[in-house]
Order: sequence, then C-alpha cells, then structure tokens
Amino acid sequence: MPGGRVAAGFLDDSVEVNQVFGSLTDSAPGQRWLVEVPGGEAGDYTLVLTGVGEGRFTVDVTGRYLGFRTARQALAGHTRAGERVFTRISQRVKGDDPRTARATGTQVEALQAWQGDEPATVVALRSGSRRPQPN
Repeated sequence: MPGGRVAAGFLDDSVEVNQVFGSLTDSAPGQRWLVEVPGGEAGDYTLVLTGVGEGRFTVDVTGRYLGFRTARQALAGHTRAGERVFTRISQRVKGDDPRTARATGTQVEALQAWQGDEPATVVALRSGSRRPQPN
C-alpha cells in the first residue's frame, strides 16, 4: 500500500497476510492467487511476486470503481523458485475520502528484479499458532 506500512498477500501456500482494512485475499494453491485492496489512496502500490518454482506466470492488475473496470494491465514473466520480481502501480484519485475516492489515472510499470527490502513489516503466525502473551 502507499507508504509501505501495511501489506496483503501470501508468504507461502499455508500463510496468508492481510493487514489492509477492507481488503480480500483468496487462493487456490497451484491455480490462482487473488489480492484485492481498496485503492482510494493516491500514490504507489507495490506488487512483489516470489517464484514458487521455475516457469512462466501471468498477473492481471485490474482497477475497479463501483464494480466497473477502470484499468487493466496484464503482466507476464518467467521466474525460478525464490526469485523475486515487482511492479509499481501508481494512481491518481479524485476525492479526499479513500472509501469513496475514484482512481482517475493508473499506471503499471513493467516487471523488474526486486533489489530492495521487504515493502512492509509483516508479522505472520501459522494456523494454530498462539500469539505471545505480554509479560
């Protein structure tokens, strides 16, 4: 998300991360992965992809407003297990309230090799794990 403070997505087949209020993450491992975030903030959204094996992949980046598609960009690439690539999705919005703002311009950069640090601090617990109790 803009500012890099929170993230939504998947760490592996069994670990889902969703720190974004109003977002949706859904997966069918080996078939598709869906990350839907509210896009009412102007700025840069970073999409980081990590290869789970070697092969080709495709990603559809779609913007929607009131159920209507406002932007779409298909990205394709080739990766190896553990290799990371990313794209930056930049957008302008009309409106001050992120809950009702409408994207007025969306630009999706080409995929590039990931050279940086993690885009957000992510704390994940596996299913059945218990949170540490404060002392």
